[in-house]
Formats: sequence, structure tokens, C-alpha cells
Amino acid sequence: GQRSGRGSRGRGPRVGFDVVTLDGQRGPLARVGSGAERPPHEKGGAACHRVGKYQVDVNSFEQIALPTLQIKAKLSSQVQTGSGANSETKQLFVVDEIADMQLFSRDFVEAVKALFHCPNVVVLAAIPIASQKSHWLVEELRHRPDCRLFEVSEKNRDDLVKEVTDFLLINISS
Repeated sequence: GQRSGRGSRGRGPRVGFDVVTLDGQRGPLARVGSGAERPPHEKGGAACHRVGKYQVDVNSFEQIALPTLQIKAKLSSQVQTGSGANSETKQLFVVDEIADMQLFSRDFVEAVKALFHCPNVVVLAAIPIASQKSHWLVEELRHRPDCRLFEVSEKNRDDLVKEVTDFLLINISS
């Protein structure tokens, strides 16, 4: 099989990244490409989005990621209006990650913005470190007063598990 992102550390060079949902759906997010080849849905002059040597398959990403975001937004609005089982219930939503490849999707950007405005949703999301060319959404999330940033490094990642878990439990139960 292909070696791909999403934590995969198989043999050989990395050939791409996948979008993976927590319920196990998987599809290509990006693959190494020459630029001459395009996914079938991008033939006919559509833009070919690239990050470094990777060609981003926006259509595949949206087919996997957007339904999950829409389901969560719908459930959250039901809880918010009281039509859900318990109007005090909070949902945890995990987005790994909100970065260059994912941000080529305008629909993803809008869905993430909406998710962060849902009052009964706690979001655990990965964003890239600050840079001069950061996407406006990443910078908006970085500076939201209701967001807590945890800087993860190889040195501290194991120690952060308890801190992040405790933080999430407090926010979900409050």
C-alpha cells in the first residue's frame, strides 16, 4: 500500500496524506504529484492546489470531512434549541488539523468558523505555529479569548496528554 500521512510511519518515502474521521472514513488529502497530473474532478482547467511537493485533492477532502462537520453542527444546533436530549450537553469535536492543505476548501473554512461559534461544542484542534503567512482563520482562532493554546513539541508531547485531557474534561462538564 501507499505510505500516507495521518501518523503513518511506514517504510519508504512519504507519498501523501489522508483525511481520516474518528469513525474510520478515509480518503486522500494530498499526494506527491508532478503538477501535470490532476485528480479526475480537477481536469478541465480547475485550479491545482499544491503545498510543497504535494497536490491537494480538495474534492476528496470535502467529501470526507464536511459531512462530519455538518452532522456535528446540526446536533449542536438541536442541543442549543432544546430539541436534543439535553440542552446542557456539550460535545467534543476534534479537528486535526486546520492548516494549508485543509484551508484550500472554502466550505471547510466556513464549517470550522461555524463550529467555533456553537455554544455547546468544545473543540480540540491542531493549528500550525505562527508565521507571517498564516491563514486569517488560523490567526483568528489563535487570538480568540475563549481558546487555549498548547504548544506541542517532541520534548513535551507526552507530558501534555494529562494537561489537555484535564482541560477538556473541565470544559465539557462546565
